[in-house]
Amino acid sequence: MKRTTEELDSSPAGESAAVGPSGAGAASTKGRGSKKPGALSAAESAAWVGLLFTHRDLMRGLDRELSTVERLPLSSYEVLMKLAEAPKSRLRMKDIAVSMVTSASGLTRVVDDLERQGYVERRKCATDGRGLDAVLTPAGRTAFRRAEKVFLAYLRRHFFDRLSADQVNALADIWAVAGKTHP
Repeated sequence: MKRTTEELDSSPAGESAAVGPSGAGAASTKGRGSKKPGALSAAESAAWVGLLFTHRDLMRGLDRELSTVERLPLSSYEVLMKLAEAPKSRLRMKDIAVSMVTSASGLTRVVDDLERQGYVERRKCATDGRGLDAVLTPAGRTAFRRAEKVFLAYLRRHFFDRLSADQVNALADIWAVAGKTHP
């Protein structure tokens, strides 16, 4: 479904600001010869708005699915995933915060909730007594494995199954170039 910037203007707060008025913004000029910033072309606008809506819809859907099936919001799943992938299942709180795809602003609350559920423990950082590490517990690893199945099934059903292998490869190539800003 083709979405327009007008739809973003009527979307929940904060989404229209990312696009700019009527899709205006500094256009990428890679491969097109022009170096002048200006309004986005129709293709650029469709690509940008499509990225925003796809990201928004997937994040909302994943949060709803994980919350319904596993009683674990997406932000909690993300923390468990980071810890499950970390050496010794342990990370400094500040390192988790800077690597979050969802909001890092509520990380303390998220870890508080995970700690109450017995999924995470806070321990003093071994290398810096001022810092705190979050450590995945055995119960947390079990919860992560259950939630990972829900997460992957949703992602396949609502994203990857809609794309051909060539389209997935093209997206991977695009993000390798355009996504250089992520940590």
